[in-house]
Amino acid sequence: MDQISFFKKNKLIHIIKHVLDVAIVIYLLLIPLIIITGGIKVYILGIKITATHLYTPLTFLIPFILLRLFITIEIKNFILLLVSTIFSLLIMEISVRLLNPPLAKAGMHQIHRSSNDFGWELIPGSSGYGSCGEYISINSQGFRDKEFSRERKSGIQRIMIIGDSFTFGMGVNLEETFSKKIGIILKNSGINCEVINCGVIGYNMWQYIEILNKKILPLNPDLIVVGMFLNDIYQSIHPKLKDKNWKAYNPFDRKKSNIMSSFYIWNLFHNWNVLFETKYRARRGVNYLKGVKQRKEKLKDESSDHIWRKIMLGNLDNKKYIEFKRALSEFKMKSDSSGCDLLFIMIPDAGQLNEFELQEVNRFIAASCSKLDIPFIDVTEAFEKESDPRPLFLFPIDAHISSKGHQIIAELVSKQILAVN
Repeated sequence: MDQISFFKKNKLIHIIKHVLDVAIVIYLLLIPLIIITGGIKVYILGIKITATHLYTPLTFLIPFILLRLFITIEIKNFILLLVSTIFSLLIMEISVRLLNPPLAKAGMHQIHRSSNDFGWELIPGSSGYGSCGEYISINSQGFRDKEFSRERKSGIQRIMIIGDSFTFGMGVNLEETFSKKIGIILKNSGINCEVINCGVIGYNMWQYIEILNKKILPLNPDLIVVGMFLNDIYQSIHPKLKDKNWKAYNPFDRKKSNIMSSFYIWNLFHNWNVLFETKYRARRGVNYLKGVKQRKEKLKDESSDHIWRKIMLGNLDNKKYIEFKRALSEFKMKSDSSGCDLLFIMIPDAGQLNEFELQEVNRFIAASCSKLDIPFIDVTEAFEKESDPRPLFLFPIDAHISSKGHQIIAELVSKQILAVN
């Protein structure tokens, strides 16, 4: 009886080993398959099988391997293996902490903080990686740019560029932003200048006024360039003027409360996975990110009540337009009183290209600038001249403009600046 029980037990363990072996091989194959393809979605006998996240195979692979080792090797060897693995991970953790790469920080790039003046702002001296893999470094002045002297240098024209994520350069490195490209073009044309990128992700018109008063004008620029995007007109008045209970907050706070985020090795893997999944997110159902065509279809859908569609069509509450005009007038007045020139530019959404009805917001901003004698450039027409607009944007990784798009903007702005110099 004991021999029969022993035989059955061994046979069961043997079966479990084979099942674990098959499962381990499958999950090991899934990892490179997901990395290469960005994830798979297949239907087998009407059953949907998906593998689009690296967490999925790893979640099963690690315990399967541990279980396979546990039933294969002696318990003392298994404990020795666990201790050795933990020790190796500890050495790796210490090494990564000493190197302190930005990619090992919790939330990948904690470059923002809450601000009573701006709602949120860039943290001076911070650095990290954006979700598209671009390196981000914030200088001591709180701008995404290289260090520069607060005091003006004689004979050097100072140009400061305000804007949101498009000006900031979301998705591209600093050298690829139109602010840096403008500097290169102007210097090659014989103008001694410094062009400073003051863009902050998510800013609206009210924040442009605040940053103008508190950060830009004290630095005595010769020219202020404002890079407008369609949603910048949505909030033109400081929120605290409408809501007495308004409190500053950081919408980009990605700190996690779980204990894993305190480990640098975990953050390194997690953040790399964020970059990986961002690269392939169009394959995970974000259809409008597949390209310009899909974005247009989403924005032209008449059943959609998306706020960007309303802005493009000029269908916002009339108060929004009145508030923007007042804010623009205030911006102009403060710039004039400081003796610096002003230039507004309009950066289009991919879905607006060659879609006249979706460009009503552009015409509104152009008309508003014209009434105040503010020079204005609509980049839309230049983008529409491209036979294939897709390379102007980061699709399918992101909907922001690419290095090529930044180059076109830089050429238009530089041409305007050279015309008056």
